Amino acid sequence: MVSTNFNDTKTIIHELSVNEKMEIDNFISSDNSELNHNLRYRIKTFARLLRKKLSLYIRAKMQKQFTNIIYLTTDCTDYVKNSIRFDSPIYYIEEMRKQYPNNDIRMIVPILDLPKKTKISKKMPIIIGEKKFILEKTSVKCEVYYRNKFCNLILYKFPKNDNNIQVYGIYSPAFSYLQSPIELRKFENFALYTKGSRKIINELSKNGFQADIIHSDKIPYFMGSEFEKSFSNKIKVLQIVEDFMDEDRTKQDLLWAFVHFADKKLIKKFVKDYDTRFLISKIFDISEETIIHNVKDFSKCIFKNYKHIKDFAKKENNMARLHMIEKLNKKIEKMFPDLSGKTASYYPMLSSIKHCDYWAVISKTYYGELYQEFNMPSAIARNLNKTSEKSTYVSLGYDYKNYPTQKGLQIYNNFDEDNFRTERNKNKKMLLYELSSEKIKLDFVDKSLFANPDFIKIHGYLDTFYDAPLLFALFENDSFGEGIDIVFNTILKFFELNKNIQIILAIDNSEKLDSTKSIISFLNENSIFNGRCIIIENTNNLCLQDDYNNNLDATKTVYLPKFFSGADMFLAPYRKNFSNALPLLAMHYGCVPVVAKSGILNDTIEDIFDNIAVGNGFKTKENLIKENSTGKSYYESLYKALEMYQNNPSSWNLLVKNCLKSKIDWTFSKLERYNKIYQELI
Repeated sequence: MVSTNFNDTKTIIHELSVNEKMEIDNFISSDNSELNHNLRYRIKTFARLLRKKLSLYIRAKMQKQFTNIIYLTTDCTDYVKNSIRFDSPIYYIEEMRKQYPNNDIRMIVPILDLPKKTKISKKMPIIIGEKKFILEKTSVKCEVYYRNKFCNLILYKFPKNDNNIQVYGIYSPAFSYLQSPIELRKFENFALYTKGSRKIINELSKNGFQADIIHSDKIPYFMGSEFEKSFSNKIKVLQIVEDFMDEDRTKQDLLWAFVHFADKKLIKKFVKDYDTRFLISKIFDISEETIIHNVKDFSKCIFKNYKHIKDFAKKENNMARLHMIEKLNKKIEKMFPDLSGKTASYYPMLSSIKHCDYWAVISKTYYGELYQEFNMPSAIARNLNKTSEKSTYVSLGYDYKNYPTQKGLQIYNNFDEDNFRTERNKNKKMLLYELSSEKIKLDFVDKSLFANPDFIKIHGYLDTFYDAPLLFALFENDSFGEGIDIVFNTILKFFELNKNIQIILAIDNSEKLDSTKSIISFLNENSIFNGRCIIIENTNNLCLQDDYNNNLDATKTVYLPKFFSGADMFLAPYRKNFSNALPLLAMHYGCVPVVAKSGILNDTIEDIFDNIAVGNGFKTKENLIKENSTGKSYYESLYKALEMYQNNPSSWNLLVKNCLKSKIDWTFSKLERYNKIYQELI
C-alpha cells in the first residue's frame, strides 16, 4: 500500500480545472441550508472525479516503484554451453528477487555451440550439462550490418525456472556455432553480439517488456554513436566492470580494433584522409581508385581482406609492408588520440564508461586502487576521473550450491566441518596414489581427474610415501597478471632449501608457454626432485568438456573438486583483479588459499595472522603489482603457511575449519548496494 499525504492531495487538486475549483470555493462559502439537490449531485460528481484522479496517481506511483531490469551477460553457467564461469548470475537474480520482489529481472545470454547447419524453428532443443531445454522462438528479431553483409538475430525464450525468472537467448548464424564464451569475446564476434543485443532490447521493449535498466555484466555495452541513436533514452545502463586491463590479454592490431569499434563518424574522418587510403591500398596491393571515399566502400574493402588482416602479423615477412602497417597504426593514433594503442589500446569499455548512467567494479579494494591511477594507462585514468560521480563499487557474491562436498561424484571421500581431520586426508592419499609413478607409466590415472583426458600430458610424478604438504596451482596462460613466474621462483627457492613440499602445477593453453618449458626442463635436469613436482599440461587450446554437471566443476585442464579436496594449499599470486573465484572455491573444500593482497581476494580472504578467529588463508602484505617479478612477499606468506602446517597442527586445523565455514554468498548488504543503484537510476 502506498501512503498519500496532504501534499499529494494538494497536487491533485491543483491539477483540476478552474471551474471545478470555483465550485469548491462556492461550496465552502455557501450556507449548507441552501444546498439544493443539483448542488449535491455536482458535489458527488466532483468527489468521484477526485477519487478517480487520486487512484490514478497512486497507481502511477506504485507502477514507478516496479522496476524492469534486463541482465545482459555473455556467460552463465546454467544457460550457456561450455561456460567458463564458476559463479552463476542466475543466483544473484534469484536472491535479488527474494529481497526485492518489485524488481522484475530478466536475463539475456547468447546461444552457443550449435551445429553450423542448424535450422531456425519455433522450438529449438539444446542440452546444457545434464539439462535439456526446449527454447521457444519469439517474434523479436533484428538485422545488424556486419562484415559487409546483414546478419539476422532472433530472440528465443528458455522455459521459466523454479523461481519464475525469464531467460532469453540470442541466436545468430554469425556466432551461435562458436563453442564457448571465450570465442565470443574475440573482437570480430563480440562486436556483433553487443551491437545486436542493443537492437534486440529495443525490439523487446516494443513487444511487451519495456526495460528501465540494463545491467551489463562485464561486457562493454555502448559500441558507437550510430547505435546510441537507436537506443531508447528511457532505458538506463548500469555497467559492471571486472578489470580495466583485462582486454590487454587479447589485444588486437589497432587497425582491426578500429574497424570493429569505431562509429560511422570516425570512419568517415578516417577514409577522407589521403594518407590512410594510400597506405591501405599499398598494404593490400589494390589500386587507390578502388579504395574508397565512403564508409560502405571502406567496409567492403576491409572485410574482403578480412582473413589477410587477421593473419597478417603472423605470416608476413615483407619488411616494407610491415613498415606500412606500423605507419598506418601511428596515423590512427595521431588522428584519434583517445584510441591510441600507447594509452588504452582502443579499450572498448571506455566507450561504455563515457556513456553509461552508472558503472561499478565488483571489489572495494580494486575501486580504491583505480583512483590512485593504479597501473592504469593515461587514457583510462583520465576517463575514470571524468566519470567518478557516476561510479561506485559493489561486492562479489558467490553461491556454493553447485559444489556440495556431500556429492559422491565430485570427490573421493565426503567430509564436513566436524570430521574433516580424518576424512579429508583420505582424498589427499587418493590423489597422490592416482598421480604416482606406477599409475602414470601404465596410463591408469583416474580419468575423472581431468576435464578431457585425451588432451592431457603429465610430466613428473608424486611420491605416495612422501609425507609433505601438497600445494596446488592452476594457470590459464603465461600472463604477468596470473603470476606464474612468482609461483615458479618461489617453488625453486623452497626446493633449493630442501623444503618439505610437493606441488601440482596445472597449466592450461600450455603448448608454447615459456614457463611450462622451463619448469619441465628443470625437472628433467634435476632428478633429485622426482616425486615432488608434477605438471599437468593441456595441449589443446579449445579443449572443453560436457561430462560434468553444467561444466561448473572443471576448467579446461582439470576437474577441480578432486584437486581442491586433496591438496593442502592453493597458490594464487594474482597481480590483477581477477574474479574467477578459484581461491573461494578452494576454501569450500578445505584447501587453504595463499594469495596476493589484490582486488576481490583482499576483500574476501582474511589472513589468519591478522584474525585467528575467522582467518581463512594467507595474504601478502602488499599488492604484488608493486613488486619486482620475484615476488618476495609472496615467498614470505607461503613460508609462514608451511611453518604453520608442519609445526602447529592445531592452528592449521582451525584454519581449515574456518575455510569450510566461510560463506561469500549474496547477503542483504551486498544486494542493497545494487538496489540503491537501481533506485537512483530510475
